[in-house]
Amino acid sequence: MRYFIILLTMLSGFVFADKALIITDIHFTPFNECGSLPFYCSKLHELENEPFQRWSFGGMVANSYKMETNSYFLNDSLKSLGLKFNVESVQNIFITGDLLAHEFSKKFKYYRPFASAKDVSDFEYKTLAYVLYRIHRYFPQSKIYFILGNNDTDLGDYNLPSQKWLNEVALNISAYLPQQYRASLIWQFKRGGYYSLPLNDKLQVIGLNTDVFSKLSIDKMSEDVAQKELNWLGDELESLNRQNKKVIILQHIPLGGDAYKTSKSGVAVFLLKNKF
Repeated sequence: MRYFIILLTMLSGFVFADKALIITDIHFTPFNECGSLPFYCSKLHELENEPFQRWSFGGMVANSYKMETNSYFLNDSLKSLGLKFNVESVQNIFITGDLLAHEFSKKFKYYRPFASAKDVSDFEYKTLAYVLYRIHRYFPQSKIYFILGNNDTDLGDYNLPSQKWLNEVALNISAYLPQQYRASLIWQFKRGGYYSLPLNDKLQVIGLNTDVFSKLSIDKMSEDVAQKELNWLGDELESLNRQNKKVIILQHIPLGGDAYKTSKSGVAVFLLKNKF
C-alpha cells in the first residue's frame, strides 16, 4: 500500500476502555529532495551525518496519491490528528508495520551505489527511528507498540533483519514504553521481532513478526525464526489463558487470502506459507 492508514478506535469492555490510535503502512521516504540523477544527493549526505532527531526537510507540498509518504505529508497528518483528537486521550498507539518506503535499500543504493551493507543498515534504522520519533513528538504521552512490516528490514523486503538491526530497533522502540517493560521488550524483540507485554492487569499485547511466515520470505533464517515464533506463540497463549487474560494480537500480514491476486487469477492465493 502506498499510503498510510490511521484509525482511532475505542476497544470497549471491562478490560480496555482507553482510546487506541492504530497506524499502519506509512511507507516514509527521505529521498524526495534527491532528484532523479543517480550517484549524488547532497540531502542524503546531510541526513546520514545528522542524528535523526535533527533531521529536517524542505518542501511544503504533500506527496501525490500512490507515492511514498514524504516529510510534509507525515508531519501534516500527525499534526491534524493531534488537533482532531485530544492528545492526552490517546493512551496507546499500535503501529502495525511498514514505516519504510518500498524497496528502500534499492533507492538508497541508487544515490550511493558503493555503499556498504553497514551504510544501508544504518540509514534504514535512522529512517525508521525518525518516523517513530515524529509520532512520539505529536503524542508524547502515549505508549507505542510497534511491529515489523515486510519493508522494515535492512536485508531486503520480507527478509528477517540482521541481528544488529533488530538490536537497534528493539532499543529504540523500548523507549516509548513504560520503564518496567523496556528490558523485557528488548530481550524478546531481538530474538526475531516478536514479543508479549502487558497493556494492563487484564490485557496482554502480542506483537508478531508475520514477515517470516510470508510466501515472499525466502531466506533460511526466516524459516527457523518462524517455527520458533509459532512454538512460542502457542506456549504464550496457553499461559495467558491460564491467567484469564485477554489478548490483542498485532500483525502486519493478515491471515487468509490475497484478495487482489485471488480476484485476478480466480484461484485462492494465500499470503502465508501453507505449513505455517
